Amino acid sequence: MNQVTRSRYAFQSRLLTMVNELSLRGRWTELKLGLKYYNKVLTKFYINSYWKFLFQLASKDFPKYIECIPQFIDCLHSMNLNNKKEVIYSVVYLLFSKNYFSQGFDLLKMYHLTYDSSLMTKEKDVNTLTKILNSDLDFIKWKFEISKESFEEENQLAQQLAEKCVFQIQLIVDTFVLADNQIIQLIDIYTYYKKINELHHVLIEYATKNSDYLNAQKYLFEFELNYLNKVSTELFLKIIKLNPSDGFILKYHRYFQNLIMSIDCIFEILDYYQWKYTKECWSCLSKLIKESDKIDAIKECILENWNLRKHYWIPYHFKIFTDMYKNINKYRFSVAIMLMGPSN
Repeated sequence: MNQVTRSRYAFQSRLLTMVNELSLRGRWTELKLGLKYYNKVLTKFYINSYWKFLFQLASKDFPKYIECIPQFIDCLHSMNLNNKKEVIYSVVYLLFSKNYFSQGFDLLKMYHLTYDSSLMTKEKDVNTLTKILNSDLDFIKWKFEISKESFEEENQLAQQLAEKCVFQIQLIVDTFVLADNQIIQLIDIYTYYKKINELHHVLIEYATKNSDYLNAQKYLFEFELNYLNKVSTELFLKIIKLNPSDGFILKYHRYFQNLIMSIDCIFEILDYYQWKYTKECWSCLSKLIKESDKIDAIKECILENWNLRKHYWIPYHFKIFTDMYKNINKYRFSVAIMLMGPSN
């Protein structure tokens, strides 16, 4: 696992995570720099998909994002997209649909574009956005209806809204590559009405259609684990390949009762800075090394992982033990002794 060069699509999955987190926090400068970097790595097809995802984020909580439209466009212009004009028209359409007419016209003037109603109504992405906004609205209404106290066995209005919402969501998921928001809504509706088989079918299709997308694989894995009591090794290995530093791996590696897989996973996670000072990682690795002490195959796995890393792990992890991280130092120190030997 550790000797395999990471595929290009691992970057695509990490990019989507980056776009989601940074845009929700309003960290536009970092997002712009990240997009510039990934634009050198990825194909225009994927960059285009991630811009559409960023655009979807704005449609969820629009008042919060209205003042960020210039940053959206600035990020867009840092990329080499062929269809910048169409995406800008889509942003203008979004502004108009929310009654922000002056801001929409200002945007058109800023980029020297005319009010092209034919493009705005016929553009495929704009039509998809309209469906997304409609399904979001119906889903909010449905959540409100099921929150009411009712003595009826089933609320008729809620059922009607759910059916309408499921139909709209299915259309979006079938035609749009990255439809996380809609998939989450679908999971809520189907699990509420206990339509487990139908939901399983949708999640399999979504994961198959988006085989290079991390979240699609995670939704399916967690659904099968929680509702079908099934642990898929194939899905888990795909998740590791897409993003070896994902916290999902730390959470679920124990379910496989496979020490070699767990050791590989934890070693790889600790290569990444965000886990460097995480108590759970070090305590887990310490426990795994102790458990494998009498099994030759496991000891070979640990030795292989250590030999790959020892030249940079020693200064990176084991050079300084400060009081600031004393809650994890005992585990880190224990791992260091077991890997390097007491004399070091």
